[in-house]
Amino acid sequence: MSVTQAPSWPFVEAEIDRIITDSAEEPFDADIVANAREFVRFAREHCSVPEVGRGYLPTVRFSWSMPSLEIEVFADRFEIYRFHDRRTDITEVRHAPGNPLPSELTSDLPKRNAD
Repeated sequence: MSVTQAPSWPFVEAEIDRIITDSAEEPFDADIVANAREFVRFAREHCSVPEVGRGYLPTVRFSWSMPSLEIEVFADRFEIYRFHDRRTDITEVRHAPGNPLPSELTSDLPKRNAD
């Protein structure tokens, strides 16, 4: 399970495509792909560029070092991992593709740097 530092949002999108294509033996659920793309559409306007990689299951992971945060995308939810010294807080946020992203997911994302 590797994570690639994404230099740009187009790179993030291309890396998601590569992760999905490379998982032919363990195909991604269409709702995981839809949720990942919806997240990217929101995040590219509001967040700094994350690292992107494949999760433990056939999922997509986005992570930032400051703050130490990871979001794993599933078909029916997002799992938010906040890493602290000696503990990890995990929050599950339900989401179905096509619905607005919940504020529990979007409110604490790393802010995009001013251009």
